[in-house]
Amino acid sequence: MTLRNRFLLVTTAFVLLIAIGAGVITALTLERDDRRNTEGRLVVTAQIVTQLSVAYVDRETGQRGYLIAANPTFLEPYDRGRADARRLISDLARLSGTGFEKKLSSVTAAAAEWDRNAERTITARRAGKTVDPAALSVGKSRFDALRSRIVQLQAAVHAVSKQAASATAQTRNQINAALIAMFVSALAGLAVVAALVRRWVTVPVREIGGAVRRVRAGSLDEAVPQIGPPEIAGLARDADEMRIRLSEMALDADRARESIEQNATVVLTLRENLRPDVGDLPPGWSVAADIRAAEGLVAGDCADVARLDEHTVAVLVVDISGHGAVAGILALRCKELLRSAIALGTEPGEALESTAGQLGALGDETFLSALVMVIDIDDGSIRYANAGHPPALLCRADGGVVWLSPTGPIIGPFTSSWSTGHATLGPNESIVVYTDGIIEARHGGELFGPERLARLVGESDTNDARAIVQRLLDEVEAFTPGRLQDDATVVVICRPFGQGRTPS
Repeated sequence: MTLRNRFLLVTTAFVLLIAIGAGVITALTLERDDRRNTEGRLVVTAQIVTQLSVAYVDRETGQRGYLIAANPTFLEPYDRGRADARRLISDLARLSGTGFEKKLSSVTAAAAEWDRNAERTITARRAGKTVDPAALSVGKSRFDALRSRIVQLQAAVHAVSKQAASATAQTRNQINAALIAMFVSALAGLAVVAALVRRWVTVPVREIGGAVRRVRAGSLDEAVPQIGPPEIAGLARDADEMRIRLSEMALDADRARESIEQNATVVLTLRENLRPDVGDLPPGWSVAADIRAAEGLVAGDCADVARLDEHTVAVLVVDISGHGAVAGILALRCKELLRSAIALGTEPGEALESTAGQLGALGDETFLSALVMVIDIDDGSIRYANAGHPPALLCRADGGVVWLSPTGPIIGPFTSSWSTGHATLGPNESIVVYTDGIIEARHGGELFGPERLARLVGESDTNDARAIVQRLLDEVEAFTPGRLQDDATVVVICRPFGQGRTPS
């Protein structure tokens, strides 16, 4: 049975008990009031009987005095007593419901016999006749009978009044007992309700809460007891299912932590291998490179500036579609293949073809862009190949800008070829190689764009490549709210003024 139905049943029983008690008390109260009314009528009846006795005594005294003295004034109490007796007998008749009808009838009958005898003697006396002593004797005996019956009526009224008073007191005691019983029953009901609440709610909730607190403290193997009514047991079941889920999550977290600990060295090594490797350049030359990953520690970009021999420097920049470790591994592999091809003296365009052939099929959703550049540090001549990569930026000493456009498509699912382009890096000039994470950085609907990039490089009154790289990346991050949408890589090489020889 549900907790709601249990409390509903207990409440119904409690209300029914109170209703029965209230009904009993109401019935006893009505009975008490009725008996009080009866007792009040008996008191009135006793007073009227007393007054009736006094009225007949007044009549008898007035009759006797008139018969002896023949003084008409003695007839006044006799006549007044007659009127009072009639009124009092009429009042007693209206109170006949008290149960004294027979006694009252005997009184009225005796009074009528005495009254007839008294009238005859008074009439004889008024006529001047001598009253017969026998009539006086009869009258006396009849009055004694009348008074005896009045005394009997008084005794009966007194007895019934005593019974009525006793019944009223008994009813009052019954009411008090019912009130006490009702109060005791209410206390007992409350005690039962408290015991049931403790059994149904307090104890289960305390045990369940204790188990939940122990689970919260880390005891994930302890089951939450499913006790109590269905609602509380259901709550405990949900809490235990949550404990099981937390235990599974903790196990998964431990496994993930162990996996991270196992792979952390690999990830950090991969990140270090993807970071630009800037070799030594002749005095005066300035070179710097940096990568900002869009997600996590490993970017899908990689860059390298390597000294091939005493006369040439190679610049490699690769941008893999996607982010994270998988893209980083592919970028690292691509960089190593390009570096090996360039180190063998292969032209940049042929190096891209060789690398694309060795990479094989990348899949329908994987592609990469790459830029390979070889710089002769003696005369500043540049040979480069661009596989769908953003154009390199060549900043002239006179403030002009030359864009080194792609020499072929991106490396992807289709077989392609790439040509080798040529340019010259003159004294006091610089070249900037970057990935699309720079120019495609967004602020709302606005792109950072290549024009902003060219303007920032042109405004840099310095040949310090590291300062230029730092400023570019800071401007990009300030332009884009939050994190970058794509990995951002920048390589800057600055040739000093008047160093080396210029090709004829």
